[in-house]
Amino acid sequence: MDYHVNYEKIKAELSKSGSKKVLIQLPDGLKKDYEIIEKNLNGTWALFLWSGTCFGSCDIPVFLESIGIDAIIHFGHEEFKKKRGLEMALICGIDEAGKGPVIGDLVVCGVLISNNKSFDGLGVDSKSISPKKREELFCKVVNLCDKYVIKRIKASDIDCENKKGVNLNTVELIRIAQIINELKPDVAYIDCPHPVPEKFTNELRKNLINKDVKIVAEHKADSKYSIVGAASILAKVTRDESIKKIEKDYSVIIGSGYPSDPVTKDFVMKYLNGEHGELKEFVRHSWSTIKLKRKADGQLRLF
Repeated sequence: MDYHVNYEKIKAELSKSGSKKVLIQLPDGLKKDYEIIEKNLNGTWALFLWSGTCFGSCDIPVFLESIGIDAIIHFGHEEFKKKRGLEMALICGIDEAGKGPVIGDLVVCGVLISNNKSFDGLGVDSKSISPKKREELFCKVVNLCDKYVIKRIKASDIDCENKKGVNLNTVELIRIAQIINELKPDVAYIDCPHPVPEKFTNELRKNLINKDVKIVAEHKADSKYSIVGAASILAKVTRDESIKKIEKDYSVIIGSGYPSDPVTKDFVMKYLNGEHGELKEFVRHSWSTIKLKRKADGQLRLF
């Protein structure tokens, strides 16, 4: 039977790491497959089986330390489905925070995991949870994922790109491509920033090193795929922290940075009336909110 497991790759990693005692984690339903795993992973190391009701227990680290385990391999049900003999895949989720605000950074984040892991059950739909809960989930996502990348585009950089005729969708697309090129996933799930996902996908692929990456770009992907929700958590917490830093560094209260926020509106009005001193680099001067107000006041437009 063909499995999803690349045993040779696993054995190469075990040899490279010099592992002597390897723990095989299996849920109850896969105990019967242990003999298959044992046969395919024979080597200079000793194999130990961990399964049953204690699967996934927080007691595992204590147990491992007591018997000197130096490597863990988790096999889930996906690896033992009879499909097409695919090896373990790397899956990436990408989302942004701060696309619409008149103040602060645009943050684009990518999260990478292997397909024997999942963010299901963490409750990572960032739009439906409080900022405090998002901060708690930030650490959980970072600890569970294999790797993550966070790209921050400052307000001043957004203004510069806008002045050159580069819109924010394109700015985001470029950062998404950079994230995929850095994380090197087999599949990338993306909360699509463009009105037409097919057009976005075609343009994105032009900027990828690996043209064979499977791209799943959909609107509201953060609510459909937990890995995109996980990326959204990192992006939103990062942006929230940057807003707090601006308020601290400049001794101002700016709210969320979104034009619909009354606190942000109040700051923008006072800012444009000169009450906050010199021009601030954290304000997006190319935004229509700023342009229209300046035009109404008969002031010079910066961009």
